[in-house]
Amino acid sequence: MTRRKLAVISGGLAQPSSTRLLADRLAMAAEQALAELDVEIDIDMLDLRDHARELTNMLVTGFADERLGAAIKEVVESDGL
Repeated sequence: MTRRKLAVISGGLAQPSSTRLLADRLAMAAEQALAELDVEIDIDMLDLRDHARELTNMLVTGFADERLGAAIKEVVESDGL
């Protein structure tokens, strides 16, 4: 069985947001579809709302702090299914 990594990003403002609920459903659908192809996935869910301050600071300074850097790394290291 193959193992892949998927980063799912949602940008909703409410908690919980309809955007996050859709992201959850899409992640589950991807997991089920890939299971049929004998592929397991590790899913990393990222809510941009949780990183709003860090994103703003990065836009102003050009640098990501440690927390945002870790989130960016999760996305970069995903397999881009």
